[in-house]
Amino acid sequence: MSEPDTPKQRRYLAFVENKAEPLDGVPPSRITFVLDCVESVAFQEGRFEDHEALALVRILSTPRRLLDLFELPRLPTEGDWLEIMLSDNPGNQPLAWCLSARNNYQGPAERLYLVGLRFLPSEREPGLAAKDPEAATLPERQMVALQFMVSPPIGDRDERVAFDALFADVAAKSGLHARVLDVGQACAIALCNEKSSAARILGFFDVGWPLWFHSGSLPKAWTKLKLAPDGDGFVILSHWDFDHFAMALWKEPGLRKLRWYAPHQAVGPNTKAFADSLGDRLTYLSQPTYGPPNVQLFRGLGAQNGVPDDRNATGYVLRFEREGHGRLLAGDVDYRHVPPGALANLAGVYIPHHAGSGGTKPPTPAGGGGEAVASYGLPNKYRHPNDAVLNAHYSLGWNVQHTASTKKVPRGDRWL
Repeated sequence: MSEPDTPKQRRYLAFVENKAEPLDGVPPSRITFVLDCVESVAFQEGRFEDHEALALVRILSTPRRLLDLFELPRLPTEGDWLEIMLSDNPGNQPLAWCLSARNNYQGPAERLYLVGLRFLPSEREPGLAAKDPEAATLPERQMVALQFMVSPPIGDRDERVAFDALFADVAAKSGLHARVLDVGQACAIALCNEKSSAARILGFFDVGWPLWFHSGSLPKAWTKLKLAPDGDGFVILSHWDFDHFAMALWKEPGLRKLRWYAPHQAVGPNTKAFADSLGDRLTYLSQPTYGPPNVQLFRGLGAQNGVPDDRNATGYVLRFEREGHGRLLAGDVDYRHVPPGALANLAGVYIPHHAGSGGTKPPTPAGGGGEAVASYGLPNKYRHPNDAVLNAHYSLGWNVQHTASTKKVPRGDRWL
């Protein structure tokens, strides 16, 4: 009689990339986490960006089960560092799906089980990590957050001049037009010099693509982007979430040849590897505002509003003016974290965070009416869009366009 197979186990250091809260009033509603991971051994050996060691992990469980099973002092939240153990032995453990970075993140994801989870030490909460026999090695692991922080920006140096130059020609002419691309459950916006599907793409505000568990939300056909030759063009990244930059990671690698402008934020190992691959084409932004008066980038007010580690709230929004009114591309920055100067006299708005729940009161459109876009894909596991958020826009006079299909309008790109 043959011996049973020994369970395969993998230990990862994991940055909490995303947390989706359970649905209120629907027990036992699950909570999900997306983790940006590197194998523990690879980290200890200095192989921080070895694609064989990088992976994205999605965990599904109920909050109570996670707290009790792993004796956690609290639930993980975005920006935490964890150590997790995955196994192919089912047992009675929470489900986990693991997508390796090898083969450029091409699926399918491997179905595994979460058999271990603990917090790594942090300066923010030094008593959070559990005491255990491996405690002697924890100071070394405390370097994780430092190793994978985005490199600090080099002052203000040339970044403001370089950013202002992006829009010098447009500022003197007819202004920008924003084409919100239908990329399913993600965000990608092409900035054009006219409202036409044949218009030249000057650059992008976010170039997102759905992660594997939202691949069903993608359009059936994708027309390859017509990028300018020789890397002419740019990408402005609102913040470092995969659904805002992953098109460049595995769908349109030509985007990596463009000039990139992105906020200085904490990231995990997969994101750090991608950022490093951009080399000197990437400029980190840290100032509150950039740009000429009619095309301005504003930093979200998360740090001032008590959530300095929230990547959504500390991301950037882009405001541009056309025909005497402003248009706001909000990324995932909720309205309460958008600087007042970016909210004035708006005739168009990209609704923050895919019109998901938790959004605060929208700005009132100029003249009592304006165009808004809700960018999301169906099906999705985040319950986007949220009816209350949409209704808040309708009630103020916003005409909301959807990139996903509705009863009246088929899915597609939308313009602001």
